[in-house]
Amino acid sequence: MAPTDLQKARNLVLGLIACKKLTNGQHLSISALAKEYQLSTTMLGEAARTLVEQKILTYFGGVGYFVGNHDKLPRVPLVRQSNKSPNVEAVVKLLAKDIDNGELQPGAPLLQADIAKRYAVNKSTAAKAIRELMYLGKARNNGRNTVAFVSSQDDQ
Repeated sequence: MAPTDLQKARNLVLGLIACKKLTNGQHLSISALAKEYQLSTTMLGEAARTLVEQKILTYFGGVGYFVGNHDKLPRVPLVRQSNKSPNVEAVVKLLAKDIDNGELQPGAPLLQADIAKRYAVNKSTAAKAIRELMYLGKARNNGRNTVAFVSSQDDQ
């Protein structure tokens, strides 16, 4: 009996973990895998959800899937494309500076629209900057896809 698309997607992720192309704590990019291996993002997403149930992957709302069973967002950088937007880096540096100097207090919400307006960038750039702050441990999310907050020292 031929494997279903869901089984193919699940086996792909398990195979990448087994041959160490995906390592513990690494971000799993559903869209990149779908493009590279010509599978649907829907099937890969469904496969990832089944692997979360088996504690092979962990899902952090608003950030994505990570290899391994984690109770906190791993502090490993997202694998980046070489053409990373300089705007994202600039916004991350400015936000980190505002957090470090106390202008943004622990618990303060980090909203894409507010950041986009404050630094004159689009919402996509603001979202990427927020995600980077989470990797750096300077922000955390509320477990849902909606809001990120400035981290306190206890969170880091």
